[in-house]
Amino acid sequence: MIDTRTGKPGHAQPASRRVSDLIQRKGPRTGRRQNGFLRATDMETQMKILVATDGSKFSALAVNYLVAHADQFKDAQVTLLTVHLPIPGRAAAQLGREVVRDYYGAECEKALKPARSALKKAGIAFTDTWTVGNPGDEISEFATKGKFDMVVMGSHGHGFFGALMLGSVATRVLAGCKVPVLVIR
Repeated sequence: MIDTRTGKPGHAQPASRRVSDLIQRKGPRTGRRQNGFLRATDMETQMKILVATDGSKFSALAVNYLVAHADQFKDAQVTLLTVHLPIPGRAAAQLGREVVRDYYGAECEKALKPARSALKKAGIAFTDTWTVGNPGDEISEFATKGKFDMVVMGSHGHGFFGALMLGSVATRVLAGCKVPVLVIR
């Protein structure tokens, strides 16, 4: 037989393979390797999902989508993330470190509260966290460093021009994120 990949005599390889049969993965995974690939049936199936929320109605739609399709994300590891814009440096210096930290904590708790209650009500296990910075950049970086399989977020947030086309944070995440992003509108 002729090997279809090399054109030399040897064992024939199928000309095409179904993606669902063989999936190339990076990083340590369990399963049996075949030609550098892991069989999809042998891999662990837990998916890591990052849900970016800011407490807006579009963030609620994203969480509701996840809840409505929970059967598709069975045994998923869900993480809620909210990012607060930083207070300008001079204002933060005048207020003091403790006051600023308490302010960020209170505002981020308000943003996470609706998503927490929806996931708890649906019986979906999750973790949550918050950070301060540029929301688009922070979400992209968090998703990449955390090795998430997917980011779920609303198309708009609390931004000034929230009604225009696609929100600036969603656009920035789509442009900078190396993880697939599901934008809910």
